[in-house]
Amino acid sequence: MPSEQVALHFTRGNPIVSIREITGREEWRVREGSTKTAVELLQRLVEWPSGSAMQADELPAPDRDALLAGIYVNAYGNTVESTAECTECSNRYEIRFPLSDLKATVERNAATGESDSESESRGGTRRRMRDQERVGGGFADELRTM
Repeated sequence: MPSEQVALHFTRGNPIVSIREITGREEWRVREGSTKTAVELLQRLVEWPSGSAMQADELPAPDRDALLAGIYVNAYGNTVESTAECTECSNRYEIRFPLSDLKATVERNAATGESDSESESRGGTRRRMRDQERVGGGFADELRTM
């Protein structure tokens, strides 16, 4: 199966890992969008450099997201398209963006040492989100006992 190389910009040592293509069975096992489910998927698809003791549950959020984006691009292409519903007014709206733009922003932030993400909607609304540093709340220990 083909694999893609991904540089982990926020992990100590900046390792380059391989992610293999997702199978239909693995895709079927993804039932919801929790961090736990994402980490479980990465544990199955990421090939770590030989001699590395790194685990998917130890990844900083931006590196975890870069790997998930790589899996998405391999399976579905570069453009994310979805529909969501506003929790305030229940209006539905469409979301569409190229993952390559998101990847370029993350790589630019990694090069400058920034860890905040800022985005602007077409209507001019600006949003700022601080990246999580690690999977927290004892989640990593919980996964190891499964």
